[in-house]
Amino acid sequence: MASVAHVAGPRISPPRTSSALAGAGPQVDESTGGRDRFLDLVRVVAILRVLVIHGAATTGSLWWPLPSWILPGMPLVFFTAGALAAPSVRRHGAAGFHHDRLRRLLVPYWVLLATGLVVLAFGALWWGGDAWTLRPLRMVDSLVPVVQPRLAPALTDLGSHLWFASTFVVLLVLAPALVELHRRRPLAPALLCVVAFAALNAVDRLWTPVTIEVLYVPMYGIFLCAGFGYADGTLLRRSDRSPSGPRPWLRPATAGLVLLVAVTGGWTAFARGTRDLNHDLVGHTCVAAGWLVAVLALQPQLRALGERAAPVLDRITPRTLTLYLWSAPAGVLAWRLAERSTGSADPVAVYVLATVLLTGGALAVFGRIEDRTAGRNRPVPAAAGAAPDGRLLEPAAVPTVVDLR
Repeated sequence: MASVAHVAGPRISPPRTSSALAGAGPQVDESTGGRDRFLDLVRVVAILRVLVIHGAATTGSLWWPLPSWILPGMPLVFFTAGALAAPSVRRHGAAGFHHDRLRRLLVPYWVLLATGLVVLAFGALWWGGDAWTLRPLRMVDSLVPVVQPRLAPALTDLGSHLWFASTFVVLLVLAPALVELHRRRPLAPALLCVVAFAALNAVDRLWTPVTIEVLYVPMYGIFLCAGFGYADGTLLRRSDRSPSGPRPWLRPATAGLVLLVAVTGGWTAFARGTRDLNHDLVGHTCVAAGWLVAVLALQPQLRALGERAAPVLDRITPRTLTLYLWSAPAGVLAWRLAERSTGSADPVAVYVLATVLLTGGALAVFGRIEDRTAGRNRPVPAAAGAAPDGRLLEPAAVPTVVDLR
């Protein structure tokens, strides 16, 4: 899930670039280490939004389920993942991409899995019973999570968020082929995911149930492929492309069509009785597409905001994967503690405080593992000097771009 750029050596300090033009594609300020602050901001907001949603759903606060309709987070996470994965595939090839990204995803995931096994062993010794009995076959398919890990009934709530790992593993494996297809036919991968998602939903509703792991792959693949288009300018016009070149597909007419689909899909889901949008995959996908168009329309403003908030973003992004993996079980444990405090303290306040403390502890303990798998412990040259042409050489900043791909 998480991916961080390799630490670079000293680089020649270039001049600062101007902020993004309206409607432009990725604008990278080389003075910040080649970072796209628009993607940084969108990714961090999306992850934090997911954590807030988990809390609101657990506690029934914040006018739940209204927040489920506002800025769906996981589609935006997959969008930023695609925007960063496409150039990585082109630079390193399929084998290099798979090795790097799977390592960064699976090592922190395995640490979480091992911790779950320890909890399961203690639970079996202390309480016993079928709820704490390990399912050996599920252990086998959980090592590489092509399906959502379900080691034992007692751990179901603690691992309910790990669908993300299984979806990402499959999309990571498919990413190089999708990137190559996108290079040849820019719209083809996204349309292929749309068709597959529609067909699987029709099968699920009209014929026989389709497992959620299968449905999630084309659903989130749509947004992953949209990220490819953001990376190369086929989604939006890039300022480094000639005005006479091919026009990007996301123009006012197509943006309006996507927004119409979003409103129609959301209204249809609501009319069917959906109040929590997470429970209707088609409605969720349609509404998320509309939000993505709105976010892209505000790209210049969001990039400027991301540049101003860079110090905050750089503190959050390095351990985004750890934050996601551990905040969910922390929230489950925090709510159980909050329920026992009823009458002596506000349960929601107890939940928030306990979640923050438990998640912070997990970040301190397990975040170092994410750092190591991302290569952030490598030495960085500290001395500045001069290039042969007289320009200053400065130590490269340690990149902290976590894209959860």
